[in-house]
Amino acid sequence: MSTKSKKAIAYYQEADNYRVRRQYDQAISLLNEAIKKDGKFVEAYIRLGKIYHAIDQLELAEENYRQAIQLAVVSTINPDTYLLIAEVQITLEKYLEVKGNIDIFLTREKVGLKKKVRATLLKRQAEYALAHIDKPLNFNPIALNDQVNQFALQYFPAITADQQTLFYTKRNGNSPYDDEDIMVSIKNDQNEWGAPQSISDKINSELNEGTCTISANGRMMVFTSCQGRKGYGSCDLFVSHKVGDKWSEPENMGDKINSIAWESQPSLSSDGRKLYFVSNRKGGKGGRDIWVSQLVEGSWSAPTNLGNNVNTIFEEVSPFIHQNGQTLYYASNGKPGFGGFDIYSSELIKQEWSFSKNLGFPINRGNDQMSMIITADGSKGYYSDSGGDQERQSEIRQFDVPVQIRVEHKSYYVKGQVIDRETGESLSSKIQLYDLSSNQLVGQTASDSVQGDYLMTLTEGGKYGLYVNRVGYVMKSLTFDMSNTDQENSVIINVSLDRIKSGATTVLNNIFFEHDSYDLSKESLTELEKVAEFIMQNEITMEIGGYTDATGSEEYNMQLSIKRAQSVHDYLIKEFDIPQSRVEYRGYGVSKNDKSIPDSGKRRIEFKILHTYK
Repeated sequence: MSTKSKKAIAYYQEADNYRVRRQYDQAISLLNEAIKKDGKFVEAYIRLGKIYHAIDQLELAEENYRQAIQLAVVSTINPDTYLLIAEVQITLEKYLEVKGNIDIFLTREKVGLKKKVRATLLKRQAEYALAHIDKPLNFNPIALNDQVNQFALQYFPAITADQQTLFYTKRNGNSPYDDEDIMVSIKNDQNEWGAPQSISDKINSELNEGTCTISANGRMMVFTSCQGRKGYGSCDLFVSHKVGDKWSEPENMGDKINSIAWESQPSLSSDGRKLYFVSNRKGGKGGRDIWVSQLVEGSWSAPTNLGNNVNTIFEEVSPFIHQNGQTLYYASNGKPGFGGFDIYSSELIKQEWSFSKNLGFPINRGNDQMSMIITADGSKGYYSDSGGDQERQSEIRQFDVPVQIRVEHKSYYVKGQVIDRETGESLSSKIQLYDLSSNQLVGQTASDSVQGDYLMTLTEGGKYGLYVNRVGYVMKSLTFDMSNTDQENSVIINVSLDRIKSGATTVLNNIFFEHDSYDLSKESLTELEKVAEFIMQNEITMEIGGYTDATGSEEYNMQLSIKRAQSVHDYLIKEFDIPQSRVEYRGYGVSKNDKSIPDSGKRRIEFKILHTYK
């Protein structure tokens, strides 16, 4: 030791007994007594620095480390001191000093590999910060109201696609033993967040319920539970579904998603068919990694690691998959940034995740930024941060997303109710969203069996067909052109379904023809497949009817409507082996068009059920 004072050494040793028991006040007092006995007691200053660092009093930690370095002979001081002070200074955003201290640390002999890797990362972070800190984003977060932020801790927010319902985790105190529950707040008519309520007695318990995620429609929740429920490891993921106003009894998500390791911090895709989460299971890139599993025919697949462009040998946490299904936000302490955990984004391009992008200063700073969510339209973000006082140690904040980092493809939504046209009864129906250009299923959900409500997200950049199906009812198709990125596309559409019976009709909104032609365009393939499925699943015969607007002569329009109806008829028979006896076609020209229908709706294909055989 650097002191000869027996009294100083005694104080130092006694302080360590308190330090290991986390009785920091007593340890600090005894170390100060040791320094009074010998003001050049280097080890006492270092030990004080470690304690102040542990209790997040960083200025005092730096002061004591600095004092130790100044007192000691460079050749004799433990080189770890330079690493310790650099770790404090990175949080204090003293990036030049970080570089200098790391350079000294790395020149010392016998630096262990693990510490060398950590030191090299700190230097990279300092260099990155110095190169980017002079380009700050316009970032002005505002704390949500005191009704939401009424607890000692509130964190990990989640929000529905229509931005009307907020979910988050609250804890009544700073201890990990304090009760942790999931809360829900709903916007009122004044567009203000209402008083939070416990999400459900079936989900919240006397033990801890942690981070949660919600599907776009607010009816599927995955959350973390570490105690009190049967599981496979230290923390497991559980799922609950909302039917009407009630949440179901949570179920463990099974041994493909959960393991003997730690699983937490889930994030659902908008339709609930993909789950991103954090695990420290074997097979990862480092400590905690981000993984993804997909729901296939009712079962969750074995998760896959997101790979080197996202995960590092350090820690990746708090993933959030945007409603567009293409942009992932997450936190990492293993990439160049501003210190600690920074928030990054990565884009899914041709089924591969792009190299991650740091969101920039001052969203990211020297301290840890651990989680962030972005609204479907990309305009607003929510995150939790230090509350700045002892009563409220963290709070949920909202901010306008800076233009430079907004999502390339926004998502909007279509929502409404599915009902029986005759009775007005709410119906549970299967709802599927297809990208018409690729004929790929991109979203799937179901309307609620009690209230009939549904919500489906629509992402910019494509043309979509939305299909509503229920056994015993005529299929319904809707069309959405999201290729125009300047338009606002969130809409409310109530869907009325007709029972299958003779005379029932429906418009095939996703049958398209080349201009002034009866040649089917490739975007029609999805609709044609859906019509073929409907015919094969139901004992019916149907008529394909073609209609035009009033442009051109009556004879021309009649011939065009006949040829277009025939094109659909012939395609169904040729490509799907539909018996010719099951499908007829007829052209109506403009003869049956209602004058109130806009021209775009007059040019259409309908089908009508002629006969049923039940």
